[in-house]
Amino acid sequence: NMFATIASIANPFHPPYQPIYEEQDELFLSGRVLMVHDIKSWARKVVHGYPDVQVVVYRLFNNYSAVAVPVSLENTKARRMKFNESWHGLSGDTLRRATGIETANFCSEDGKTLNCGSLSDLLILIDASLHQ
Repeated sequence: NMFATIASIANPFHPPYQPIYEEQDELFLSGRVLMVHDIKSWARKVVHGYPDVQVVVYRLFNNYSAVAVPVSLENTKARRMKFNESWHGLSGDTLRRATGIETANFCSEDGKTLNCGSLSDLLILIDASLHQ
């Protein structure tokens, strides 16, 4: 493959087809929130490797979503925490009024998922839920 040959010559320290810069996961709120950049494989890594993480955050298009971490991979209904009960099932203007956060978009019926337009607003809501 000509592209692979050129890529390996141009950058001998990185194998072909691999991104040169890979985003790293980040911890927030005293290690209780983990922002992941690979949303496909976070569950096993977090459940087994991050016992203090209660919420996983990831970017979804132009928004940020938060998911409460399951207690175990065998019991995904039980979560390490849930978002504020008064927000469960709310979305749009109703959620914005309830939270006072202008970019709040959605909280699932079961309180396991929350979505905002900005990371900082999402972290405010997560922090409020962790301290309820």
